Amino acid sequence: MLVLESPHKDEYRLNRRRNYLVPKGPAQAMGGADAGGAIAEYGPGILEQLVVLKGLANGDYALLIVNPVPYLTSLHWLGVLTGKVTRPEGKLNKDVRNHVWNQLWALQWMQADFLSRTASYAPAAVLNCCTSKLQRAVTSALCRAGYGPVSVYASHPAVTWQTGKPGGNGRPVKVRSVSCKGCRC
Repeated sequence: MLVLESPHKDEYRLNRRRNYLVPKGPAQAMGGADAGGAIAEYGPGILEQLVVLKGLANGDYALLIVNPVPYLTSLHWLGVLTGKVTRPEGKLNKDVRNHVWNQLWALQWMQADFLSRTASYAPAAVLNCCTSKLQRAVTSALCRAGYGPVSVYASHPAVTWQTGKPGGNGRPVKVRSVSCKGCRC
């Protein structure tokens, strides 16, 4: 199970005729510069690290891409509830996006929903790839729910999986084991 944090604007399309958003699915591969493109291109190498690190048997595994907060916290598409869908000009400040995510994550039912979905998937391993500012909160919830032994973490696919890109650090992305020690569980 690959954990991101919340849907991206490209995971929806606008039905202009009826003025509502239609979900496409998590991390849609739009090209190499976004999460979906990075997962498609670099995912096999990342998943190979996961298999080795967690000692998983060779075989076929379903890859589920899961958003702990299943709502568009970037607020890219506004006005769905009012009936007039609009797109804000420019990019939303990441601090605002993170604040909205944290406020939703603080709701007990939101975490319970994520953990319930996780339990229904019965993952062999959990790869937490939330952005760095949000990763610890999800790791804590996974540890509290007993998923620490099968959990690992890495950077967000859209952030650094394309290490060869201009400005990249040129080093491969590391998948690391989760330690639930010191976790605020």
